[in-house]
Formats: sequence, C-alpha cells, structure tokens
Amino acid sequence: MCDHCYLCDDVVQLPMRWVFESFKPSSMLLELNDHGDIVRALMDLDAEKVRWPSEVADDAGTLYVGSFCEPYLVRIRLDRLRSVAE
Repeated sequence: MCDHCYLCDDVVQLPMRWVFESFKPSSMLLELNDHGDIVRALMDLDAEKVRWPSEVADDAGTLYVGSFCEPYLVRIRLDRLRSVAE
C-alpha cells in the first residue's frame, strides 16, 4: 500500500467469480474526446444485447463491439438508436 493514497486502505481486489456472479449485468459504452470528456454514453441496462464489452470499432456511424469473455460481435447503427432526454 502507498503512504500518500487515502483510498488504498479501503480498496480490495475481489475474486473474479464474485464479479460475474454477484452484480446485475449491465453495459455502458463511453465515447471520449481528446481531453477525456464524455461525448456520448450508450447503455444496455439489462445487458440483453451487449454483455461484458471490451473492444469497440467505429466504422462511419456503425459500432462493432466485442467482448473479452463472451463469444460475440455486436453491430450498433448509431442512426437507429433511440435517445433519452435529460
């Protein structure tokens, strides 16, 4: 643990099986600008279409999403998404 970090005493590493078994599935994809600000957020609240996303490729308005632990490739057409107003 480091001496200057107040979070280190409160942060623990969980076994991966706890992560997969204990938390409600959901997915969020964030688009960031060059400064790290969020430009767009896409969510699948029940992880019905996108589960455990890890890679995203943007091809002229179509996103291709892959996963590190699920055998899928999801295609998301940005022009067909519905929006939720603030």
